[in-house]
Amino acid sequence: MMAVFIVSGVVLPFLAGLAGIEQHLLTMQAVIVLAGFLFPLNMSIFCATLIPILCWLLLGYPSFFFSLPVSVCQMIAIVSFINMVHVSLGMGPFRSLLISLALGWLVYFSAASILSWITDDFSAPASSFSIIEEGWPGLAIQIILIPLLIRKLERVRGG
Repeated sequence: MMAVFIVSGVVLPFLAGLAGIEQHLLTMQAVIVLAGFLFPLNMSIFCATLIPILCWLLLGYPSFFFSLPVSVCQMIAIVSFINMVHVSLGMGPFRSLLISLALGWLVYFSAASILSWITDDFSAPASSFSIIEEGWPGLAIQIILIPLLIRKLERVRGG
């Protein structure tokens, strides 16, 4: 099942990129977020690390420097926070997702700021805001659909 997620994490951004809508849908993030809900932490972190690297190798995005290392940090943070608040604390999927996305984007901005400070190139934090500005439709779709899907899967698993 993890292989399906990894392939989906590359194919969906590719297809969305062909249509010119990947920057609006954030499909790579959506696949990784789902992996965070469905897999144990170690497998989720593996997906969160491998999918952005494969997208970079095969599709050319995210760009190698700033975006790739910052995206990997963000995705690892998101799946870790999902594991912590949803799996360990038992919080519902909607609240877990909101908290995890917010903290994941905070990690993204922090990592981009640190890299900007190290390299004296302060374009990364500004580009972080443009990602959210362009990607808000995908974030909204994730916030609505992923908790519904997770709730349905949990009901099916539970009984």
